[in-house]
Amino acid sequence: MKHGHIFVGRKGMKEAEILDIFIRKGTLKGIYFKEVPVGIEIKGRESSEVRRIDAICVTSPLEEDYKSWKLLERIALRPRRTSWLNFAREHLKGKSVWMLEVKRKLNAEVIGQAITDKELFPLDNPKVRIEGLGVIVKESDELLAKVCHNLGIHIFQV
Repeated sequence: MKHGHIFVGRKGMKEAEILDIFIRKGTLKGIYFKEVPVGIEIKGRESSEVRRIDAICVTSPLEEDYKSWKLLERIALRPRRTSWLNFAREHLKGKSVWMLEVKRKLNAEVIGQAITDKELFPLDNPKVRIEGLGVIVKESDELLAKVCHNLGIHIFQV
């Protein structure tokens, strides 16, 4: 099935492709940060053992100057731990974000990742407001969709 110029019906779609399709659809409008580090405050600033959230979407407007915006756009592609600690998360204080995990098919693993994100992100970013928690999938599952609903995890299907 073709949607615009994007083929959404093919098998073997990678998570990065699923996320890119979701972003282009414009379901959540904002600036996206991919592979955001979490667990920094628990593991330590120098540890390489931090986890990463597939993406966050900052839905609040960022009232920064042009230079700061350009730097944020570069950081957003895949923030390094140092750029996240020293710049990005400072500019997100008081802002609202959606935390997003991506999988081809809705499964227990992605639900567990979303729950983990919900616990770890606020420890590192206490002044950032979590607006929503979601999973982006190509294929859903009726039983697990019910679990997500009960846990407050929104399912975005592309």
